[in-house]
Amino acid sequence: SASLKKNNMGLTWDNNSQEIKGEYIFTLGTDGNTKIQPIITKDEDSQISKEVKIDQAVGDGTLNFTLNESDIDNTTGASINYNNDSVSLYAGKTSDDWGNTAEFGGTIDFPLYLLNEKEKPFISAEVNKNLDTGFESKYFTGEFPITDNLKLWSNRYEDDQGDWNNT
Repeated sequence: SASLKKNNMGLTWDNNSQEIKGEYIFTLGTDGNTKIQPIITKDEDSQISKEVKIDQAVGDGTLNFTLNESDIDNTTGASINYNNDSVSLYAGKTSDDWGNTAEFGGTIDFPLYLLNEKEKPFISAEVNKNLDTGFESKYFTGEFPITDNLKLWSNRYEDDQGDWNNT
């Protein structure tokens, strides 16, 4: 990826993917805690993707809202997520040539440091729903580190048809 000459507007060219991308971050407010980032991308097949990201600092984390639209597979989507040091939550909806889906989930890291700050126990959950067919799946996972080379973990997948449920 290379920057275009004398470029002050965030235009980049990626020679490998043959993609041109324009993005710019607008910082709002006296505290600078709100950022709006429009992004437009054109690929080698002249397919255009448009995205707007809005980031707002909330407490000790960041709230992100994204809208996107792409000519590549007629995709439109919206998502929202919140992240801080120990909690990550998200929700999104996507429509494209293959379906219309919604998903939401989250992860919680527990502040129990057995070895170091990188080794925290966590639990995570994700739910996906096909809004056209009603099919729903859920995935749960957890991890508890014991030593550098040993951890307890578990996961569970289930869906509303019961065909692939496993633990």
